[in-house]
Amino acid sequence: MKWRIPEKFHAVDFHTHVNLMLGKDYTSLRKDEAAAMLESGDMLGVEKFCVSLPYMEKTVPPEAFRRGNDIMFEAMAFSPRYIGFCFVDPGHMAESCDEIRRCVRDGGMAGVKLYHQFRIDDPALAPLLELCEELSCPVLVHAVKGTYPETLSNAGHFVTAARRFPGVNFIEGHIGGGGDWEWNLRVLEDSPANLFIDTGGSVIDHGMIRRTVDTVGEDRVLFATDMFMAEGVGKLLSAGLSETVLKKIFRDNAAGLLKGRGL
Repeated sequence: MKWRIPEKFHAVDFHTHVNLMLGKDYTSLRKDEAAAMLESGDMLGVEKFCVSLPYMEKTVPPEAFRRGNDIMFEAMAFSPRYIGFCFVDPGHMAESCDEIRRCVRDGGMAGVKLYHQFRIDDPALAPLLELCEELSCPVLVHAVKGTYPETLSNAGHFVTAARRFPGVNFIEGHIGGGGDWEWNLRVLEDSPANLFIDTGGSVIDHGMIRRTVDTVGEDRVLFATDMFMAEGVGKLLSAGLSETVLKKIFRDNAAGLLKGRGL
């Protein structure tokens, strides 16, 4: 298995995390962890990292997601290789929209990250998605083919949302970390052009990357690791894709979505 991305690709990990402590409170950036991720990127050929700090609780109060986003601002200040994404809980819609303005419009973050507090096709998300369209920022969402909690988003929910909001670019998170990836790809056949998918997650099944590209097209696939960096690099380099396609997946598709933010 090939193990290092050639420097000529200038690879961008579109979906990963720094400072993520499951079940613990967040206070400030752990600089040793931030430095270690950059060192790992140097070893594996990853140039930049899109990072967010999602909370997994059913509901997240505004003071909590503001604190998490402040830590992502710390990461961005720690190194220009970190590109921040703003996490919010749409259950607090007014505060979430204010936070997106603070982080994306005014603070230089590149996009919005949602977890499983709401399904992506929930009509209640309309004000948030309208704001993201206004700001031209992509929306990256945790995706799982599962049944619990009922607020998990799967490929079918993404297709509905993408058709409902054609001016928003949606990224379905981690084809390699969201349950039944083959079911997922069947649902994504003939999906809207504003729906992207990232390659993150721990799963390295043979043929997964190739079938993802064949299903949604080389222009809608994004390199990502979701913290499984070696696996993420190896499975993409070993997928038998041409250099032209790899160049798109490693950086060009991300550059088109981020519109200069951090790249």
